[in-house]
Amino acid sequence: MTQLSLAQPGTRSRYAGQSQRSPKIFAAALAINGGVFALILALPGVQQVLRNPDPPLTTWNVPIEQDPPPVTTEPVKKDPIHTPNTTQAKDDPLSFIPPPIMPLGATSELTGSREVMPLPVDPVRPIPPVHVPVFQTAIRDPRFADAFHPAYPPALQREGLEGSVTVRVTIDEKGRVTACELVKATNKAFFEETREQALKRWRFRPATSDGVPVVSQQTLTVTFQLEA
Repeated sequence: MTQLSLAQPGTRSRYAGQSQRSPKIFAAALAINGGVFALILALPGVQQVLRNPDPPLTTWNVPIEQDPPPVTTEPVKKDPIHTPNTTQAKDDPLSFIPPPIMPLGATSELTGSREVMPLPVDPVRPIPPVHVPVFQTAIRDPRFADAFHPAYPPALQREGLEGSVTVRVTIDEKGRVTACELVKATNKAFFEETREQALKRWRFRPATSDGVPVVSQQTLTVTFQLEA
C-alpha cells in the first residue's frame, strides 16, 4: 500500500532554496573564466599567433600516373623443319624413295636430250709466206772495163815500187760511184790514184731489189804492177 505524503503549508523545501542560489553561482563562475581567458590572451606568444595566422593551404588534384600496360612480345614462329621419315614401311603406297644417282662415265650417252649445235668456227687461214726480196749485187759495166785501171803513180813507177790498195765504194741507183773510202794500201799514192779514177770514170750496173735499182756498197782491190 503506497502512501503519498503532502508537504505541510508554511514549510520550505531545501531544494527550493538551492534553486534560488544557482544563477548567482553561475555568473560568478563565468566571470572567473572570462578573466582567465583574458589573461591568456594577454600573453605575448598568444598575441603573436593571433597576429600571424598560418596562410591558407592551397590544394589541387594531381592525377595519378598509371603504369603503362605491359608489352607483350609474340614469339617468332619458326617454320617447322621437315625431316624425311626414312623409317616408313616399304609397303606404304604413299612413300617414294628415288633411285640413287649413278655417276656418268666417259662413254655414257644421254637419251632424250637436245642436240647441241657446234659453234661456228672461223676457217684457219694460211699464213702468207714472208716475202724475201731478191737482191742482185752491182757488177762492173763491161762497156767501161778499161776505165777500172787507174794510172800508175809516176814517182812510184820511177822507183820501181809495186803494191795494191783496197777501197770501199758506194754505188748509187744509176751505177755511179759517189764515195770511195780507204780500207788498206801499201802506199798512200796508190789510194789517191784509185779514188780519183773511181769517182770520175768507174761505172756499174746498179744493184737491184726485186728488179728495182737500189744503193749498194762494194769492196774492191786494185793491184799495181810494173811491166817487164
